[in-house]
Amino acid sequence: MKSIAAFLGVVLSLTSLGGCAHISGHHTPDRNIQLESFDYAWSRIGETYYDPEMNGLDWNAIRDEFRPRASRAQTNKELAEIIEEMMERIGESHFQIIPLFHYDADSPIQDGLDSSEDSNPAGTSEAAEPVSGSNFHGTLGIKIRLIGTEVVIREVDPDSAAHEKGIQVGWRLTAVNETEILPLLDKLKDNLETPRDLEFYGTRYVQGLLEPEVETPVALSLIDETDTPNLISVNPVALEGELQPNTFLPQSLTLFEARVLENTSIGYIRFNEWAPPIVMRFTESIQGFKEAGVTDGVIVDLRGNPGGIAAMSMGVASHFVKQKGHSLGIMKDRSTTLNLKIFPRPRSQRWNGEVVLLIDGMAASTSEIFAAGMQDIDEATLIGSTTAGKALASIVEPLPNGDRIQFVIWNLTRTNGQRVEGDGVSPDIEVHPTPEDFLTGIDPVLQSAIHHLQSENTHETVPSP
Repeated sequence: MKSIAAFLGVVLSLTSLGGCAHISGHHTPDRNIQLESFDYAWSRIGETYYDPEMNGLDWNAIRDEFRPRASRAQTNKELAEIIEEMMERIGESHFQIIPLFHYDADSPIQDGLDSSEDSNPAGTSEAAEPVSGSNFHGTLGIKIRLIGTEVVIREVDPDSAAHEKGIQVGWRLTAVNETEILPLLDKLKDNLETPRDLEFYGTRYVQGLLEPEVETPVALSLIDETDTPNLISVNPVALEGELQPNTFLPQSLTLFEARVLENTSIGYIRFNEWAPPIVMRFTESIQGFKEAGVTDGVIVDLRGNPGGIAAMSMGVASHFVKQKGHSLGIMKDRSTTLNLKIFPRPRSQRWNGEVVLLIDGMAASTSEIFAAGMQDIDEATLIGSTTAGKALASIVEPLPNGDRIQFVIWNLTRTNGQRVEGDGVSPDIEVHPTPEDFLTGIDPVLQSAIHHLQSENTHETVPSP
C-alpha cells in the first residue's frame, strides 16, 4: 500500500507547509544518490528512534525489503513514496519526507534542528518580522471542517474574497476545481484506520486545496442553506503574518488573535502554530485582558492548531500556573529524559482566573502536549472533541538528494506515563458541532466555553452572539 502522503500527492506535515495541492518540480538525480538517501534514512531512524526494539519490527528485514525498490527510484518523488511507506511500518506520526521544492530561492532556510515539530524542546529563534505572505500560498479566507463525509465551511474571513463572493458559514463544499470531495474522501478512507485519521488527513488535504498560489483562481462547488448548488470562482490573496524562519522546515507565517468576546468579560486567544512570537503575544494579551477588566476567564482556542515548538507550550503555560513544580509531560529518547517543567510568570504577566481550552480532532502535536499538561495539573477545562493523537517529538535532517526527512527521536508521555500518541486528549466537556450549527451561525464549542466560564462566576453577564 502506498503511503498516505503519496496517495494524497501532498506533504502532510503537522505544521503548515503552505497547503500544496500537488507535488511537482522534482529533478532527476543520479540513482546512486537516491540509494544513498534511502540508506541514510534507514540508518538514522534505526540509530535514533526512541525504542531500540523498533516497535517489534525487524529493521534489517525492512531494509532488505525496501532497498531494491529504492535502487530503482528515478526521482525524488519515487524515493519519497518508498521511504514513507517504510516509515509507516513503525505506525506513528511525525515521520515524513519534505520535498526539496519547498525550499526554493524565495524561501531561504537556516540549517539546524527542526524548530517547528517539537525537535528542539528548549530551542529559540530570532524575532520574526511582520511580513506579507507573498512567498507563500494564498488564502481564500475560508476554513473548513469535516463532519462525517461532509466538508462544511466553518469560518469565512469578513475581509476575504470569499466573503465578497457571498460564501457563507455552513455551506457545504463538494468540489475544488476538478477535484470532487466525496470520492476523494472515500478513497482516502480506504487507506486509514480510524474516523479520527480521516478527519485529520481529509481536512488538511481539502484545506490545502483552498490555499493555492496567490492570484490563481479557484472554482468552488458549494451547496448553500437552501440545498442549491453554487459554482463560485475566488482569487486567493497573500496571507499576512509574522515571518517565522524555521530551521529545517520551510518558513511559515505566524498568525495570532486576541480579543475580549463581545458582551462578555472573557478574553479569547487563537493562533495557528506554536512559534516563538506567540509567547510574547500571550504576555501582551494577558496584560491587556487585565487592563480591560476581564474577570470571567480566558479561552485559548487550539482547534485546528497542528503544533510547533514544544518549548513554547511551557512558555505559554507559565502564564497560567501559580507555583513551581508543575510539568506538561515527559520526553524520552534512548539515553535521556526531559521534563517539560513550567515556571510561573511574574504577577503582572500571570492569569489567576479560570482558563478553558477549545480542542478538536485537528489539534495536534504541541497543542496536545499543552492541553494534556494543563488538564493534568488542573489549570484548565478542556471543551470540544478528542485531539488528533499525533504527539511525538522529531527532528528534520537533509537527505543526499536534497529532500528533508522528519523522523521521531523522543517518545512523549503525560506525567502519569500515559501516551498522547494514538489516544489523543479527551475533553472534560464533549461538544460536537453539526452542519446545522454552522448554518445558524452558532459555534456550540465556544458557546459551551462561555457558559462554563460565566457559570463559574457569581455575577450575570449577557451571552456572546
